[in-house]
Amino acid sequence: MLSTMFEKVALQTTELPVVTKSYEDKFLSPPCESIGERPCANGDRCLARFIAQVRYGTDTDKAFVCKEFLLPSQYDDFKAGRGLPSRRAKCVMCSRYFQVHATRFSRRSPCVY
Repeated sequence: MLSTMFEKVALQTTELPVVTKSYEDKFLSPPCESIGERPCANGDRCLARFIAQVRYGTDTDKAFVCKEFLLPSQYDDFKAGRGLPSRRAKCVMCSRYFQVHATRFSRRSPCVY
């Protein structure tokens, strides 16, 4: 009976882009705003800034906000002068932190009362 409740539908999928560590490393620096790069969507709450402040103290001059992370196709568009995505993204560090947090949170077993 359950099989008749749902229609069979073809779902379109897209290829996941290949992102290497060397590619990600290009985004582990402050943005060069003079060429149009943007800072991490988390701003002053960027993980890169936080880590530097924990390591070197809150008044350190080594703390910075990373530039937003762009997928390879988005980066190619940016380099070709076609602009950035309309919505600012998180940096590599903040993105990875959020992904790990969401994955761990989703795998927690529900509370049993």
